[in-house]
Amino acid sequence: MCMHDRKRGVATIDIELTNIDINQCDVEEDVLQGDITQDEENYQNAKNNAEAKKIVDIFRGTHSCQKTTKCVHVPKCGFRRGCYICKCLDGYYFPYKDQLAQYFNGSELEDFYGQNKFNSSNELTYFQCLPCARYCDICTDSSPCMHQPNIAIRVMILVMSAITLLIMIALAVVVCHKRSQLVIKSASPIFLLMMCLGGSIMSFEEFILYFEPTDLICQVTIWWKHLGFVIMYGALILKTWRISIIFKEGKVKRVNLPDTALLQRMIPVLAVTIAGLIAWTLNCPPEAVLLETTTSLKYITCSVSLWMYAFYAAQKEYKRRYDNIARIVHRTLRNKYGLDRVKKWYEHRPEGIIENDNAKILWDFMIQCDHEIENRKPDIVLIEKESEAIMLLYSVYLCFTVRKAPAFFNESRYITWSTYNTLILGSFLIIFQQFVKSSVGPDIMYLLHFLSLQITSTITVGLIFIPK
Repeated sequence: MCMHDRKRGVATIDIELTNIDINQCDVEEDVLQGDITQDEENYQNAKNNAEAKKIVDIFRGTHSCQKTTKCVHVPKCGFRRGCYICKCLDGYYFPYKDQLAQYFNGSELEDFYGQNKFNSSNELTYFQCLPCARYCDICTDSSPCMHQPNIAIRVMILVMSAITLLIMIALAVVVCHKRSQLVIKSASPIFLLMMCLGGSIMSFEEFILYFEPTDLICQVTIWWKHLGFVIMYGALILKTWRISIIFKEGKVKRVNLPDTALLQRMIPVLAVTIAGLIAWTLNCPPEAVLLETTTSLKYITCSVSLWMYAFYAAQKEYKRRYDNIARIVHRTLRNKYGLDRVKKWYEHRPEGIIENDNAKILWDFMIQCDHEIENRKPDIVLIEKESEAIMLLYSVYLCFTVRKAPAFFNESRYITWSTYNTLILGSFLIIFQQFVKSSVGPDIMYLLHFLSLQITSTITVGLIFIPK
């Protein structure tokens, strides 16, 4: 048989690729981000499936979406590239409003990229989304999400604060110039100067708050405010206390209480105040937080707790942190000690623990909670605010004790008016600010803070100095 008479066969295999999709988008990782209480076995299975997808989907991650967009696969597109769309990421918006579909077509981007792949200077700017305005989570255009400050209102308040500061300085100059006159000398010039100093310090706070709050500005503000308050009302209380000692129960007593002796009593008051402010700054310092008005505009303000519900705020914050980390801590202990996975984290109650193993579990739980949960100390804000309220109430008591003092020495009526003014109107404004800060903008809050300052310092100084 000749070699050319042999038969040769050819085998072919046809594979239909038309209906097979090419997914060029990145591997989805959301299956690995389940709830922290998810069962360990389900979690491991999801992880294994995700690893398998990475092997099968060899075209994954080959899309041409830019860094401001996210690739979204379009199914049933067939075996061809560009079967995806590029949607804008959160924080970016589609720049072409006249286009009906608010996304970039993957096939167009692939064609454009293929034509320009050798052009290194081409940044594909046409397929980029534009960033939203500041603090916008999502947006459709460049409209601002932040409340735009009213410069006219803020400058007007700043000018009035400057006038207040100049008045305080002018009064201090007058006291120094007229200190030998009996009406000034009997009122203790050094303490009148301290009142002007305290009022000036509080007035300077408005200059700091004119700028957009930051963590540093919020922390500095509390020092100016509370130091100024203690200096002003501390001087007022001490000189009233001396009058109450001299004219106690309507009888004049010979008491040696010079100004230097009163100043020595002022030192521990300032020391306690400074210690409280240091503890406040180190323990739970105020910080700049983002609030939203009723018109959905955001603005930055300082997070300072209100003294009348500071304990409630501290307990609520402690519970929030506890709930956030309790699941994680329980999951760690569950794996370590082989606890029942069916039970929820809060069903493993510590009550009735008598066995050594359970006691060890509880001990570990407490140690980890102490490590994770911060700010378990007393609320310094409450202590600082209540100390100021106590000072005002004590001032009212002293005014009552000196009500029978001779008119030439008696300032109790004006001191009482200033104290009631600060205690009632000042507290009302502080509470009012807490209720309206979520509905009004920063300009109104700045105005309310200025009014609160005028009630606390300017009116008090006016009530003491004008009669003289």
